[in-house]
Amino acid sequence: PPEKCVVIEDSLVGLRAAKAAGMKCIITPTASTANADFYAEGADAVVEDLVDVTIDSLFNAIYETGKVEDIKAPPPMAVPQLPMMTATDIFPATIIGAGRVGQALAAMNPAGNDVVLKRGQTVASHGLPSGPIYVCTRNDELEPFIEKTPADRRKDLVFFQNGMLDPLLEKYGLQLSPSNPNASTQCLVYFAVAKLGDKPMDGVTDLNPEGLTAAFGRHAESLARRLKSADLSCKLPDEAHFQSMMLEKLIWISSFMLAGVKNGGVKIGDVEENHASDVLVLIAELLASCRLANPALPLDDTATVTARLLAYARSVAHFPTAMGEFSWRNGYFYDISQAAVSEGKADPAATHNSWLKIYAPLMVSSHVPIKRKALVTDKMKDSPDVPKATATDKTTDAPVAPKADKTKDSPDVPKATATDKTKVSKSVTKDPAYALLFDCDGVIVLTEELHRKAYNGAFKHFNLKIKGEPVVWTEEYYDVLQNTIGGGKPKMRWHFGHEGWPTYRPEGAKEDVPVPIQPEEQSKLIDALQDQKTVLYKKLVSEVAEARPGVLELMDEGLGRPDIAMGICSAATKAGFEQVVNSVVQEDRLKRFDVVKAGDDVDKKKPDPMIYNMAQELVNLPPEKCVVIEDSLVGLRAAKAAGMKCIITPTASTANADFYAEGADAVVEDLAGVTIDALFNTIYENGKVEDIKGKAAQPSNASTDAEPSMDDGGSTPQPAQSSPELQEIRKLLEMQTAAMVARQPAQPSEELQEIRK
Repeated sequence: PPEKCVVIEDSLVGLRAAKAAGMKCIITPTASTANADFYAEGADAVVEDLVDVTIDSLFNAIYETGKVEDIKAPPPMAVPQLPMMTATDIFPATIIGAGRVGQALAAMNPAGNDVVLKRGQTVASHGLPSGPIYVCTRNDELEPFIEKTPADRRKDLVFFQNGMLDPLLEKYGLQLSPSNPNASTQCLVYFAVAKLGDKPMDGVTDLNPEGLTAAFGRHAESLARRLKSADLSCKLPDEAHFQSMMLEKLIWISSFMLAGVKNGGVKIGDVEENHASDVLVLIAELLASCRLANPALPLDDTATVTARLLAYARSVAHFPTAMGEFSWRNGYFYDISQAAVSEGKADPAATHNSWLKIYAPLMVSSHVPIKRKALVTDKMKDSPDVPKATATDKTTDAPVAPKADKTKDSPDVPKATATDKTKVSKSVTKDPAYALLFDCDGVIVLTEELHRKAYNGAFKHFNLKIKGEPVVWTEEYYDVLQNTIGGGKPKMRWHFGHEGWPTYRPEGAKEDVPVPIQPEEQSKLIDALQDQKTVLYKKLVSEVAEARPGVLELMDEGLGRPDIAMGICSAATKAGFEQVVNSVVQEDRLKRFDVVKAGDDVDKKKPDPMIYNMAQELVNLPPEKCVVIEDSLVGLRAAKAAGMKCIITPTASTANADFYAEGADAVVEDLAGVTIDALFNTIYENGKVEDIKGKAAQPSNASTDAEPSMDDGGSTPQPAQSSPELQEIRKLLEMQTAAMVARQPAQPSEELQEIRK
């Protein structure tokens, strides 16, 4: 609510805006505004500047004491000297970060003699003179913090972050090693703090009731005492076993987060319960990568590690999944693969890396490999732990959108009449039961390359340069943009935001203009580029564009059906869109559509579902009765977010995407031979993709192999023919089953039953 918002302004104009919004307002006047009567206009406080102002002092003054003089915090007290400690005492610590973990650690010390540093405070100015320094910050804040920490205190740092910290620790001579006099301490945090102030929950699982949290380094024992005081476990392994445990946790977060994102951003519990096959492949690959890069470490066998990580997933089933901190997590394994391939060896994590390029392409493209020591060894050759599955493996259980429930008042699928295949007048009276909505670019016309050439033409027209180099979008790079970001202007904004804004030469100018800094200048450039791109694109379309196979025939059939509402929903700007539909669909056909919408008609571009939500309202049908034809992951995500069925006709730039994993109802090469009846019968009745065209065509996630079945002993009968990929997955399933049977031989566990299923 506005009353919980505090604005810092310097003028009457800003103050009036803040108060009109119902917010609190603090004024830090300038020389030109110092004589204004801010209090008369409702200012809550006026201070000369923000020196010595802290978050606590500011909010306490505004919401608690009401005393302006309290806004500036008093100078820090003299740093307290540490008392002598006994073996059972909790050693006072300097704690960096007052978030969930930082506050939880402070609450474990009943003496209350820890020092919790807040943003802007340093160890040198506010910290204790000795003792552990618990670092509870984001990974990207670690290096600046280490830089600001006095060199003689860095050995006292205790890191609580997830991810591969070794390269950073080595850079500052803090690597974990008993022989390193400056070695820091690291904690593998398995305990969880749900929200600020909550009591931590121990990281115990059904396989490891003793707990999984571990620490190694000079302050590991004192940390373990602190955790024990809060009934939390903490193992104290030797260096080799700690490193193995660290890699295992890295495998867990990298595999489960990627699998979760691949399956629509589901929670950890859903990944473990419904997408175990994805995780099995990822765990095996990443563990194999760890063996190759760290051959001396005592890593457990694949089945044991897999069982342990699945058990931990069950204990944190409510956790969300998201890709983040790429260089600290998945980037470690990606770098191992890159090193291996550069040496002409097999990629130990082919599936992992292929999925990264599909589900986190921008993270991959912007990743800068971290220089590491001896990542790859000759043990990579013929490594038995490296699964051979790929991102397009047809044996993985990629989720397919559920078929319509035929037991629930499902209306009859529209039936054809004898005249359906003929063109009818635009005066056909419609009483639609279903809707068929076409995307434009890539579905009606293959336009990706035309768009790319038009963008590059616009860049050249304005002499765009970034750091002195002309701006050019290659086919490979445009494929990434096409499958990630909807709309031309958002594509350019993303590119310039990551690569840097360019210099350019406006129409009629003789010299380049400097890099635009202000938002209005940047928007003006984007608009000019988009306008020029549209001019070039329309010219290209008029010269070479033609409909994809089967598109116009399917349109004509649908337009002649009174029970089918027809629409076109494109993310393209109206000018470019109209050129395509006027040239290819043509006016007489176009004016018989029930809905025609371009990107300009909505505030949010695909993958936001706004354009499909608008179309659904206009045809006055529930979303589950609407079928969308798309060509990209961006469009598919928009359709599924709107609750609609979606058929994919991929292009060359999108053909490698795993559409079934994101919920596509069917994937067909093109629309040649597709009829209205075949399409709707397939989607709503029999669910057989091959029936859309009336010929044998397998969906990309179907397997011609028989389903494996397991008896109580965990054996897996092999079908007559079995691909190497399927054999690898069955091998992993057998290993996991054997581990579970060994744990509970009397009666199969629920986990075992789920794996068998």
